[in-house]
Amino acid sequence: CQDISFPIYFESGSTALTPAATQVLREETARAKMCTIKEALVLGLADADGPANRNLALSRQRATSVAAALAAQGVPAPTFDLEAAGESGAVTPGGAPEPLRRRAEVVIRMGPAA
Repeated sequence: CQDISFPIYFESGSTALTPAATQVLREETARAKMCTIKEALVLGLADADGPANRNLALSRQRATSVAAALAAQGVPAPTFDLEAAGESGAVTPGGAPEPLRRRAEVVIRMGPAA
C-alpha cells in the first residue's frame, strides 16, 4: 500500500468536475480503499487569468470540490487538509496563463490494509 498522487483538471474558471475528473476520482479512490487511508491532501490551483484574489478563491473552491467528491467516494472527510495556491507561479515564461494550473493535486497517504 503505497501513497498515491494524481491531478484533477478543470475547465477555465470552473470548479465543476468534468466526467473525466470524476472517472479518475472513482478509479483512484477504489485503489486507495484496498489499504488504510491515513490522510488525503488536496491542493487547489488556478491559472493567472483574471484578478489574483479571484484566482485564489477559485483554487480554494476547486480544492473543496475535489474534497467533497473524495468524501462521496468514501474517503473519510476528517483526513482532508485543504490548501489553495491561487495563481502563484501560474504564468509561463512568455507571460501567458498556464492552462495546466487549472487543477487540484491530490495526495492520499496510505498504510497497510486493515
